[in-house]
Amino acid sequence: MAINIEYITELARKARSEGNFEHGFNVIRSQLSHSPEHDALVWQHHPFFWSKINCGNFSLTRRNSSDADFIESLWTDANFRRRFHRQAADLPPRVQLEKLLRREFLSLIGESKALHWIVRDKLGLAQGLLSLTDISMQHRRAEVLLGLSPEVPFGTAAAAMLMLFQFYFRAMKFHKLVSMIYTDNYHALKSTVHLGFRIEGTLRGHMLDPRSGHYVDMYQLGLLENEALGIANQKLMRRVLT
Repeated sequence: MAINIEYITELARKARSEGNFEHGFNVIRSQLSHSPEHDALVWQHHPFFWSKINCGNFSLTRRNSSDADFIESLWTDANFRRRFHRQAADLPPRVQLEKLLRREFLSLIGESKALHWIVRDKLGLAQGLLSLTDISMQHRRAEVLLGLSPEVPFGTAAAAMLMLFQFYFRAMKFHKLVSMIYTDNYHALKSTVHLGFRIEGTLRGHMLDPRSGHYVDMYQLGLLENEALGIANQKLMRRVLT
């Protein structure tokens, strides 16, 4: 009897929509036979993709419709949008935004090619956004974006990235993390290099800056697993995350 994958995945999606991530995972795992294609689909349903990532004074929680207020507050700050994503579009009306965030939350990474979290402090208060975009399961690679609210506690950016390294390289078992930084953003460049990223090249005239109307250069930086989890970052993790 042929397996109806669409039906099974819809059952798993319904379970996720009800907050039953473990059940949705078990539905997929119990019904699909072992094959590279099926194993990849089962892996995308693993509950750790929706679990809270918690270390010391900071945590990462998957972005959802309940975060609409916070996201709207960030989007009213032109400086934040410029630091986080200069190409970010205006938000849709509130009802549509909540539906978009909910759909994003329930999607598998094979569908959305992205993962989005809220960075939170020890009290659970939202501090910023952390995203993986352009996720390639074939090459086990993705691009990272981090944007924090003004006046966040010192060390929040490093803590968010270090938590991501643990999840990305150890739980997801991905190989490479990419960061794209405008050449005029010296602070972001310095912070990213400090965490072990290496400049791999300069992309000339790569993006059109909507504010200036000029094409601008960008640095492409890359980080491999052994660099992310090396001795220097392990020491930093013990200092920042505990």
